[in-house]
Amino acid sequence: MGKYWGTLFNLLFVGYFAYETSRNLRDLGEVTVMTLLNQTPIWVITLITVMVISNTVRYGYKVLFSFSLILLPVFAIAFTVITVLIPATGLFHFEFILPILELDGYFCSGSQDRRKQHAASFGNCTID
Repeated sequence: MGKYWGTLFNLLFVGYFAYETSRNLRDLGEVTVMTLLNQTPIWVITLITVMVISNTVRYGYKVLFSFSLILLPVFAIAFTVITVLIPATGLFHFEFILPILELDGYFCSGSQDRRKQHAASFGNCTID
């Protein structure tokens, strides 16, 4: 290709992948703000993502996986504590989910013929 055409092609190649990377990073930040972290600024999410990616590129994927294995028991214990403490507060009412799982569980409470029952998306119903 030659020196000049090759340099131009390489710059276009690098520019294309820099553009795609920035779009992916922006999409990740937007989706995270939209669905999970409503009050967090997008630059914080982007900064954390860039730091994790930079650390993985610098030290390798083994460090990332080792760090994840170290944090796994911490998150498991925190999840267990939250799972135990939320019902202990008394704010969780099981009677609010009764139209979905009434006395018969997954079946309609009005009919005893289990072959004619069908679970719909908005509750249980009987098929005649």
